[in-house]
Amino acid sequence: SVWPLVGFVAELPKNLRDEFSILIALHCGSKGANHLMLQPLIEELNSTLIKPIVFNVKINGRVVKKQLSVFLLVNICDSPARSKALNIKGCSSRLGCNVCLIRTMDDSCKNFLKISELNYRKNDEWRRVAKEVTELKLDTKKDNELILEKYQGVIGVNPFMSLDYIDLPLISVTDVMHCVFLGVTKWIIDYWISKSPSIVQNINEKM
Repeated sequence: SVWPLVGFVAELPKNLRDEFSILIALHCGSKGANHLMLQPLIEELNSTLIKPIVFNVKINGRVVKKQLSVFLLVNICDSPARSKALNIKGCSSRLGCNVCLIRTMDDSCKNFLKISELNYRKNDEWRRVAKEVTELKLDTKKDNELILEKYQGVIGVNPFMSLDYIDLPLISVTDVMHCVFLGVTKWIIDYWISKSPSIVQNINEKM
């Protein structure tokens, strides 16, 4: 499989933003990439905060020296890649959401929840838990239940933690394909079918 890491400059107009995409990294192999693929990029971004990029531009016939630092605005990827990038349990696990701590196998998930009722992840707590898990060197398979029950599904530290301005629960946007089209749509169909068992029989007969 091939995993490309592509960057866009948010300040550019959309037509130029799409045209001038930047290939930052490329992973290929029999296994998918993990969070370490982001490390060189994060190190480069951090270096611009310490030593900004200096360049000259001509404005009204005058050469003006400018300097800039580069900030990471948002991480956009599908749910499986998001879990790898954030170094948390997979998106289909009990704690696979990067925003909240609602357990997907709990009965509460069978009902509609108010936004105010959600148990959200907290940036400071995530960072603390990630460091603790890393220091303990927990095994993702052997210690799976411990990671889920005590450490909120966090497998360890991730490169985003090196950027102090990053809010971990909010750095990755929601993946529409897995979280809506495959998730909510499936939930609605399951709910609809469960109310009328005869529907399943009719569908089976037609198939």
